[in-house]
Amino acid sequence: MRISWLLVSLAIASPAAAQPLWQNVESGMNVAQLRALYPAGGKVSYGNDEVVLHDYAVTSKCSADVHIRLVAGVVKSVDVKGGSALDQHCAEAVQDGLSAKYGPPLTTGPHRGSSVFAPGGIAYSWNHDGVTLRFVRYPQSWPLPAWEIEYVVAENVRL
Repeated sequence: MRISWLLVSLAIASPAAAQPLWQNVESGMNVAQLRALYPAGGKVSYGNDEVVLHDYAVTSKCSADVHIRLVAGVVKSVDVKGGSALDQHCAEAVQDGLSAKYGPPLTTGPHRGSSVFAPGGIAYSWNHDGVTLRFVRYPQSWPLPAWEIEYVVAENVRL
């Protein structure tokens, strides 16, 4: 009987399990854990609020920069930003891959951009195992990445 109470108390006292976001990166991981997975140097750079994996292969022909966002020293979200807007082939390949893996998007609609200088685009979203994926395709006229994906833990919103 004492053993079962001990197990129950340990289960209650344990922190919540980390939420897988992208590849082997989990929400709540600390910088030391990230450094064990992705040592600094070469194509990996560390900053105060993000870790960037440069030129990461997302398909056999397409690469992207992966931005692992940190808040208070722990992983909050992952943003994958890929390709030039002139290379729409990769944007299509990534969108097709997401749809093949997660099914049709839950939402599709215009993306308004984050500032006056950011263009609109088309945003698609999926929810999978407690993670929200938001894929945005930017227009060909935009000189920066053609697409980006944000992986973040889904949060319940109460109205």
